[in-house]
Amino acid sequence: MTTVVSTLNMKGGVGKTTLTYNLAWYACKKGYKVLVVDLDPQSNITLLFLHDDGYGEFIQQQRLSVADIFENPIRMPGEVILPIEEEGDDGGLIDLLPSRLELSETLKNPTTKERRLARFLAAVKREYDLVLIDCPPTDSILTIAGYQASDYIVVPVVPERLATIGLPLLARSLNDFNDFNDGEHRVRVAGIVFNEVDSSEEAEQSLSQESVRGFAQKYGWKVFEHEVRNSRSYLKGTRQGKPIFMTPNARESVMQEFYKVGDEFLESVGIK
Repeated sequence: MTTVVSTLNMKGGVGKTTLTYNLAWYACKKGYKVLVVDLDPQSNITLLFLHDDGYGEFIQQQRLSVADIFENPIRMPGEVILPIEEEGDDGGLIDLLPSRLELSETLKNPTTKERRLARFLAAVKREYDLVLIDCPPTDSILTIAGYQASDYIVVPVVPERLATIGLPLLARSLNDFNDFNDGEHRVRVAGIVFNEVDSSEEAEQSLSQESVRGFAQKYGWKVFEHEVRNSRSYLKGTRQGKPIFMTPNARESVMQEFYKVGDEFLESVGIK
C-alpha cells in the first residue's frame, strides 16, 4: 500500500519545504521508495532537488511539470517524473514531480481540475511506498487537489508569535473538504510538527506551543512528541542540496533529533 501525505499550513514561513525535503531523504535512507510532488508555484522543493544548474536546465528545456497534469494530458508518467536518487542496496529511491511558475495559471481557471492530480497519482503511486506533496500555504484549487490525492496531512508550525494564525483556516478547509466528500474520501491529520525550534527563545516558544497544543486538543489533532531544532545546518544543507544527515559539519545531536522526528512521522502515517 502506498501512503500519500501532504505537508500543509495556511501560514507561510514555517519551514514546510525544508521539512518535506528532509523527510523525503530520511524515508529514502530507511529504504522506502519516495515520490515528491511539488504543488507550489514557487517551485522551491524542485529547486532544492535539482539545484541551480539542474533547475535552469529544466526550465531551458521546457520539461513537463505538475502544471501539465492540470492543463494538458500526460501520456506517459516518465514524461514528467524526474529521478533524483536511484534505488540503492537498501531499496530506497526518490523521484520528483517538479513544478514551475506556470502552475499559477491553474489558479486562474480552476474549474473541474481538482481531481486531476489524484488521477495521475493513482496510475503511478503503486511504484512507491510514500508520496509527499509539498503544498502552497493558501486555500485554493491546489490545496483541494492535494486533499483529493492524500491520505494524511502533516502540519509544520514554528512556535513563535501568531503561531496558530493559519490553523483555524486549515481546520475549516479540511473539515469542509471531508464533509463534502463524506463517504468517498477522508483526509486525516497525522500531526503537528514543531519546526525550527529555537532554544534561545524558550519563554516565547513555550507560550506558543501551549497555544498550539490547545488548538490541537480542540480538534483532536496529534502534536508530535519530537521537534525539529533550528540549526544553520538545515540552511547550509538546502544550499548544497543535501539533507541534514548528509550536510558537512552538522551536529550529531541535530541529526539525532531529526531521526526521531522522521521515525515518528513514518509511524504516524502508518508506514513504519
